[in-house]
Amino acid sequence: MNTDLVARLRAAKTTEEIAAIAAKAVSQTSNTVNALRDSGGDFLGTPVTAPAFEVKTGAQSNPLRIDAKAIKGLYNAAVSKQGFAVKAYSSVESLLPAQLDPAVLGQVHENRVLDYLPTRPISAPSLEVIVHSSTTGAPTSVAEGAAKPEIVLNTTSETFTAVKLAAHVGISYETLQDFGAFQGYTQHEMMRQIQDVENAQILSGAGTGTDMTGFTATSGVLTHDASLDTGTNETALDSIEKAITALRSGTSLAEANFIVMSPATYSSMRRLKNTYGEFLIGEPAAVGARQLFGVPVALTTAIADGTAVMLDTTKFGFVAVREGLTVHVGQSGTDFIDNISRFVMEERLVLCVERPSAVMVVSNLATA
Repeated sequence: MNTDLVARLRAAKTTEEIAAIAAKAVSQTSNTVNALRDSGGDFLGTPVTAPAFEVKTGAQSNPLRIDAKAIKGLYNAAVSKQGFAVKAYSSVESLLPAQLDPAVLGQVHENRVLDYLPTRPISAPSLEVIVHSSTTGAPTSVAEGAAKPEIVLNTTSETFTAVKLAAHVGISYETLQDFGAFQGYTQHEMMRQIQDVENAQILSGAGTGTDMTGFTATSGVLTHDASLDTGTNETALDSIEKAITALRSGTSLAEANFIVMSPATYSSMRRLKNTYGEFLIGEPAAVGARQLFGVPVALTTAIADGTAVMLDTTKFGFVAVREGLTVHVGQSGTDFIDNISRFVMEERLVLCVERPSAVMVVSNLATA
């Protein structure tokens, strides 16, 4: 041991001084050893021993916990709304792919008018109906021994031919494999689009070409022009009530039990008020069925604004269904080599208005 170091240790008066002198001696020795090691290790002619390093575990050097001091710092930063970091972090958030919703966000369609009408299946492409069109003669009171009057029933026939409503769509093989839910959505959407056409055909089909003859184009239906109701305090509600009465007074003695109109037409009626500013059709906060004079009202944009179709569903007739909605799958043209599966959807049906006088078409109703 260095004699100078021994002398200084003996001269020390306190344990603190001894510790300081010893620490300095250790430091100097370590520096010397490092220098000797760098120069080859044999400068002093004796082996050089590297200082021992303390080995620590991961729990000691990098514990997966936050000490109490750090937690307190986080709390103080949160309370004072200041930033505070304990350790850095890594993230791959921006590299993660978006989650794919299993369903397709589809379009919105109107309700089906056919759901409110009676239907009847038919087994042929058309339906012929024998119609008692008029009567010759009439019963009367008869005296004893007198001749009785003769009655002749005059008949005609009317034929209703089913109309095909159809569409097709192709889906690639890859799409069917990679996103199978798209097939179900495609079929559902095609069905709803056919339903939209069905609504328009039943309500206002022109009856020309391949079109069905809808309610508004059927010959012999009753009509009422609301624009002619111009009396004092006359409103669209007066027009509806007059139409209900005319339907009941017609040859079919029909009782109105169903009305179809557009949302804009019905809204105009709901906003009618009396001279005190009170709504004529119930209070806004009241919950009730959509009715006019006790007759249920169905709303659809498939009918023109300002027009309403009123009918007696027990007397006007029915919708004859030759073929319900059917789906076929196959390939056409180059579909096979193009990896396309083609889906065809179709139905065959026809509106049969047997008693036109059980149908009332009200026109020119207010919409504002």
